[in-house]
Amino acid sequence: MASVWFLTVYGSKLGLAGLLVLASMSFWPAHPYWPAFVHSSVWDCWRRYFQYSYITPPLPYRSAEKHCLYTHFPHGSFPMGSWLSVGANKRQDSGMPERTYAFGASLLLALPIVRHMMSWMGVVPASKHVMLDVLSKASGGAMPEGIAGIFTGASRAQERIYLSKRKGFVKVAMQAGADIVPTYILGQSQVFVYKGSETLSRRFRCAIGIFYGRWYLPIPNKIRLTVLVGKPINVAKIEDPDASQIEKLHAEVVQQVKDLYYSHRHLHGWEDRELEIV
Repeated sequence: MASVWFLTVYGSKLGLAGLLVLASMSFWPAHPYWPAFVHSSVWDCWRRYFQYSYITPPLPYRSAEKHCLYTHFPHGSFPMGSWLSVGANKRQDSGMPERTYAFGASLLLALPIVRHMMSWMGVVPASKHVMLDVLSKASGGAMPEGIAGIFTGASRAQERIYLSKRKGFVKVAMQAGADIVPTYILGQSQVFVYKGSETLSRRFRCAIGIFYGRWYLPIPNKIRLTVLVGKPINVAKIEDPDASQIEKLHAEVVQQVKDLYYSHRHLHGWEDRELEIV
């Protein structure tokens, strides 16, 4: 009887204390970039799990004198391949700069535990002024589809990317004078199945729902991830580009994404799997 009383009284207090500690972590200072975490062997284990590989133009494919904006497609239900590419700058076959930032949803950088992991990986808010500041001094990676890519983009049944109306990243690249490097990840659409609220996700700018993969558990499906890196699109610095200039560069990005996909889809046996851009 005494043990039941102890668990009831002190168990609830410990539970409450744990919740308070978890909530307070939103305000704990996060290390901005932790190379030891980014290049941890844990990520290498995940890369082996997904048979993760890179296909790039002949190295070196980018100018050492200019910064790049790597644009990752598709977003899919969960961009696992994009996450694993964060530490790929240490791999010689990636051709990436030694230090590359990643742009992510601002809300994720406020969540307990998640914000610390993302900060350690060098993720910064995907806001215009932050992107301009970063691209003025380094290269960065972004997922232009955003939350819309989860609901409107690729799924296990369809290769689809939400890109037709996504032109803000093009304008930022032009204002920063950063070359755009289109990147397509074969297999990213197959990692997880997502079930959640589109209304709430769009409102809070992050996925609110559940992910499941193998055995209907939050374990990613064991599929192959192949990162296709395109040739950098040369971008001249224009502080105030007009609509026609943005449209022209955007069309180049769309075309190169299509070329990347259709010239490599056979690697995953997807000869009959079409790419839809919406």
